Amino acid sequence: MIRIFCENENCPRKGVKSPIANPKYVFRDEKLVPMNIPVCPECGKQMSYEEEKSTEMPNLSIGEFKMMSDSDKKKVLKERSKALSKKDNSEDKIRHYKEKAIRNMLNVKI
Repeated sequence: MIRIFCENENCPRKGVKSPIANPKYVFRDEKLVPMNIPVCPECGKQMSYEEEKSTEMPNLSIGEFKMMSDSDKKKVLKERSKALSKKDNSEDKIRHYKEKAIRNMLNVKI
C-alpha cells in the first residue's frame, strides 16, 4: 500500500498520511514508482510517498490441482459439480427433463 504525505515545513497538513487507491506505476531509474503523485491541496507542492510492505505471505495454490493424483482430481471435480448443481437447481432441471423424455417415449399427454 502506498501512502502520500506533505513534507513542506509551512504546510498545515505536514506529515498527514493518506493512502492512494489503485496507484498506477511507471518504470523509472530501474525502479517501479507511482505514476501520478498528487500535489498537496493546502500548499500546492508535490507530495512525497512511502510504500508499506506487507509481511504476510499470500495464500496461493498455484499448480496444486495439477500435482494431485487422478483420484483426488476426480473428488475435487465431483465436489465442485455438486456445489454448482445445488446452486443453480440443476437437479430439478434434470428430473424434469427425464420425466419429459419418459413421457415422450410412452406418448403420454398431460
